[in-house]
Amino acid sequence: MNTEFILKHDPLRKRVYLTHYFGKSKIVTIPNGVTDIMPFAFVNYESSNEIKTNSIIEEIILPNSVTNIETEAFAGCLALKKIQWPKNKSLSIQGLPFRFCSSLEKIEIPESVKSLLLFYIPDNLKEILIHDDIRSVYPFNYESIMDTDRDFGLATTLEFFERNLAYDIVDGWLINRKNKTALLRIINDTPETRIPDGIEKIGMFALNERNINKRKINDATESEIIPVKKVTIPKSVKEISKGAFWYCKELRTVVYEGKSSSLTVKAGAFKKCGNFNQNEIQCLDKKIGVKKRNTTSQFERWILIHKAIKSGIYPNTEKLRQLCSEANENENVSIASISRDLKDLRIRFSAPLEFDRKNHGYYYKNPDFELDILNSERRDLPFL
Repeated sequence: MNTEFILKHDPLRKRVYLTHYFGKSKIVTIPNGVTDIMPFAFVNYESSNEIKTNSIIEEIILPNSVTNIETEAFAGCLALKKIQWPKNKSLSIQGLPFRFCSSLEKIEIPESVKSLLLFYIPDNLKEILIHDDIRSVYPFNYESIMDTDRDFGLATTLEFFERNLAYDIVDGWLINRKNKTALLRIINDTPETRIPDGIEKIGMFALNERNINKRKINDATESEIIPVKKVTIPKSVKEISKGAFWYCKELRTVVYEGKSSSLTVKAGAFKKCGNFNQNEIQCLDKKIGVKKRNTTSQFERWILIHKAIKSGIYPNTEKLRQLCSEANENENVSIASISRDLKDLRIRFSAPLEFDRKNHGYYYKNPDFELDILNSERRDLPFL
């Protein structure tokens, strides 16, 4: 039994986690069978430094069984100069894997890695060799949370992509010409954008607007993000990936220049997009205006739900969904929307909402409760 490694086994998920290495070797060969490298797996916890480090390891050899490298996995390996990647078909590398690896100057991203998400580029890293089949990118500007003058986000990421001829910047978009994927919208100074012609797939987080206030394009230019409101998609696009429109809260219009049957929209493509959903995409075979947007606003649904509960009919979630759908001329209102509305009644308006198991529906514990919407703060009710 090798006591240099602490491994955690999860038979149910068929995972083996390397949580810590206690050895003193310069070259570390991870045991075969390990699937996950956990955060700070190689640092010396006996170090007196505030940031725990390992000043011995120069090379780490990963077996083919490794498929996931967690954030901060190699962090603190001050002498690390080389990583031998596993040779498998799928490898996930989480953000911040090489922080405080001051001797590491060159990294070659293995072809098994298809996504660079929350990817952190240390100051010491002089070269990153990016293969030509990356399908999604999510750079993050750590400038606001780290004590440094260097931008670790978009500008540095683009610098390494531009060295590979498979990638190009077209009409404000970073694209992969080989797999015809729109990877990232890098210029966000207008509320409207169009996916470049010839693109067949919109990658994950391609229009991400969460937690990014500025994107530095080069040393002289900073682009303030203006939330996107309209996106035009050429008919060459056949797929919108999961999370492609992540957190586009101001999104109102998506126009697809092809037929609806030609476009695949993955589940979660419009997650966190406010009230927009994939059913509202305007296609050639769906005339603008025929598909009505929900006319029953959240405000109106609150009123309907409140009245139904006050009436004493003990409505359950499905019954409330039917009532709201009928009020909206039979346009579909989802169960998820009703669940959010009930949560809002409890939290925003302190509604004494209870569920009666005998009658299988909701009622007010205090029957005199009234919904006092008009006196609520306007910042919480932007539609008023």
